[in-house]
Amino acid sequence: MTIGIDARALQTSRGVWRYLSSTLHELARIAPETEFRLLVPGARPLLDPPDAPNVTLVRPRVRSRVYYAASSIFGVPRMDRALGGDIEVFWLPANNAGSVSRDVPMVLTVHDLSFELRPHDFTLSDRINHRITRPRHQARRADRIMVTTDTVRDDVVDRWGADPEDIDVINPGIVRPDWPLGDDGLPHPPAGLIASVRERYGLPERYFLQVGALEPRKRPLLLAQAHARANAGTALVFAGAGRIEDPAAYPGVHMLGWVPDDDLDVLYAGALALCYPSMLEGYGFPPQEAALRGTAAIVSDLPALREVLGDDAARYVPAGDEAALAAALTEIADDAALRTRLARAAYEVAAPRTWEATARGVLTSLERAAGRTLVPA
Repeated sequence: MTIGIDARALQTSRGVWRYLSSTLHELARIAPETEFRLLVPGARPLLDPPDAPNVTLVRPRVRSRVYYAASSIFGVPRMDRALGGDIEVFWLPANNAGSVSRDVPMVLTVHDLSFELRPHDFTLSDRINHRITRPRHQARRADRIMVTTDTVRDDVVDRWGADPEDIDVINPGIVRPDWPLGDDGLPHPPAGLIASVRERYGLPERYFLQVGALEPRKRPLLLAQAHARANAGTALVFAGAGRIEDPAAYPGVHMLGWVPDDDLDVLYAGALALCYPSMLEGYGFPPQEAALRGTAAIVSDLPALREVLGDDAARYVPAGDEAALAAALTEIADDAALRTRLARAAYEVAAPRTWEATARGVLTSLERAAGRTLVPA
């Protein structure tokens, strides 16, 4: 039994990498009799690829962009054939360019429709890539579609005309550190670790944190402006990289770039709150990651975030409203009891979400596409 997977995301450090890498590790573990063949053209190093006897890595010696552009535009090379031609079902874990033979069942994961709903947030290069990818065509070609939330499912049905019966909603898991729970019911890192990491990065004791790519949809500039407006005697820390660098011009802002996971865990734990002022989201990892590190979140009031967090597990603000965001920053900075209440509620929501459950959901979707059981019960 052989499953083919487009694994190009293992070359990046974006959210799709986290989703794919974490799912792959669990797939290899829970389905040891199944062979997983991963397609990654090019020579760029991979981030955390699974090291298991049932995982095979195939790396065509062609630049990734060239390979996938040719596959999407001309239909060759076909991704399944590059993996040996005996693939029983093929999985694309993101809406990317590339073609799969018509006789091979295909499953597509759609994380959000930001490229259609907010195209102006993307660079010209990104928009050209989206045209090459032909996401609607990929969705029509897919035998099944996986999405992360009901919100994304509704978008795919409404905008692309997909059949809801062909869509599987599978929440991604959330990585948690192995920290004990304190008297407040929240996880806490070992004593002294927060102060040590703060000192290494030159951060004050009281700070807010934003995690993720610095891109227009995430609204880092809006957050920096709201933080300056709040004037709450706190710092604002950005852990992430991207094409927007202007937040550094605002007072109290610290730009850390991409941060190693162990340090990021501690930065989450030490923050007053995680700030997530996005204009559109399909799931939202950072608020849930913050919750599993004992930290509350201030988030935009978006359908997907309401869905995954619930009504009482975050401080919601209208998306794009600088004044409301500034008020929330001040409120959270001044109210320790509110921070604890929000963090505890979010922890209860996020704690049950595991990558094993995600991997089992992915396997079920692949089996539905193949029309048979691929993995023995």
